[in-house]
Amino acid sequence: MDRGSHLLLVAHGSRRESANQEVFELAARLNSAVEFAAVSSAFLELAEPSIPDAIDHAVLAGAKRIVIMPYFLSEGRHVGEDIPNIVSASRLKHDDCAIEMTPYLGQSPAIVEVLQGLLEQQVDLNKAKPTMNVVGLCAVVDDDFPKTCRNCGRIYQTIGEFIRDTVSTTAGAGLKQGFTDDEQAIVELFRNCQCGSTLMSPVQSRRGSSDLASECREQFDQLVAQMAAAGKTHESAREDLRQVITGGYGDILEQLKKISRPKRPI
Repeated sequence: MDRGSHLLLVAHGSRRESANQEVFELAARLNSAVEFAAVSSAFLELAEPSIPDAIDHAVLAGAKRIVIMPYFLSEGRHVGEDIPNIVSASRLKHDDCAIEMTPYLGQSPAIVEVLQGLLEQQVDLNKAKPTMNVVGLCAVVDDDFPKTCRNCGRIYQTIGEFIRDTVSTTAGAGLKQGFTDDEQAIVELFRNCQCGSTLMSPVQSRRGSSDLASECREQFDQLVAQMAAAGKTHESAREDLRQVITGGYGDILEQLKKISRPKRPI
């Protein structure tokens, strides 16, 4: 090891302190992996220390050789002009210190192996992930099943059958965050029926505990009972009411339209 050698890892710099901290941590790992007496970090802009200040500090610490490594993926203006200009000015200022500059990170042939490693790691992670996140499914609203697809008429008796016989609408499980009218966060499960239409089931109960919520549920149940007495099934009655509540166009609105627009006498 050359006791007068110093490796300076140069990054762009960020207003986000956590991003700069990553560079400091990388320099610390390099310190125990490379044959340099010391390893430190510097930033082109937005963070400290600057490249000239880091070079000055290394020279004051006794460095006779400073190797600058640009931690950049491509050769833009910073790598092609800004950093070389700083290095040239530092050479004039510290003519008794050899200041060198390595190729930037993206120029290394090893970058392909790094990317391959990341891809393999991601594949392994995907294999380890369950195809369905079942945490919290036991809290599904009791009266949400059986669920009927309004497009093809398929009936899903349970949440287990619903998940087993449908397909996620996304690359993941199909879980999305939503909000109730009173801005309470809920989780909703979106799945595609075998016919292609999208069905939704709440994973967390929408039921509130306030007096107003209880009153609304009571009115909802009364309407379902009245519709059932008129010949509809409880499931279709609930679904029609939900369609209207969520802005859909159920059979109820169709019937109201017919009542409000009587046929003209011939």
